[in-house]
Amino acid sequence: MSLRGYVTTIGFQLIQPMLDLIEELGDGKVGYPNEVQTSVWENGHSSAIIVLCAVILESAANRVRYLRKDTGNKSAPDYLRSLLGDDVGARIDEVFVARDVVAHNHMWEGQIDDIDGDLRFCGNPVLVLGKPGDRYRRSISPKTTRLTNLLQLNLIPSRIWRNDVVEVVNLLGMVLERLEQMDASYYQTNNHAFTFRGEYVSIRTAVERINRDRLGLQS
Repeated sequence: MSLRGYVTTIGFQLIQPMLDLIEELGDGKVGYPNEVQTSVWENGHSSAIIVLCAVILESAANRVRYLRKDTGNKSAPDYLRSLLGDDVGARIDEVFVARDVVAHNHMWEGQIDDIDGDLRFCGNPVLVLGKPGDRYRRSISPKTTRLTNLLQLNLIPSRIWRNDVVEVVNLLGMVLERLEQMDASYYQTNNHAFTFRGEYVSIRTAVERINRDRLGLQS
């Protein structure tokens, strides 16, 4: 019998499903949102991708925490902030806020009007179901409660679309690279282990391509 150690780290296994969804989203018609919502197809794919990105970030945080033998009960975004600084940490906060908006189905209520097929709110919608905490409150844009401050992610879940995906995936790639720069054992972003658009690629290459073509959005 030959025994060896084993530690469960699930985030790596989620990157391929995330890239599959991103490729499918990028190949589909862009569902430009109105003030109220985007298309069901656009919204469903984009929301799922954002949740996966947040789960991968949390897995990366726990992997680093394990390797560093760090103790304590900091949440994943707070732990990553302690490693990467406040500027990156504020952006990570916004990704987890977007994750919560989807995972906990924050519900907004308001009156809408259909103006030549363009849905618009009559007045300001109100968040009626959801428990915004400190992270949520400090992530809100000072100009509107419907977007985050730095990444401009949608806080109304029905408006989440591929532009949000591009911003979140870009941040995910940057965080993984920063962790790799700290210690190569934390993550290896140039490992060619995934398929994307018919080629074997690393997560670094995939993120670069996503940023370049912006999933079909006009620059």
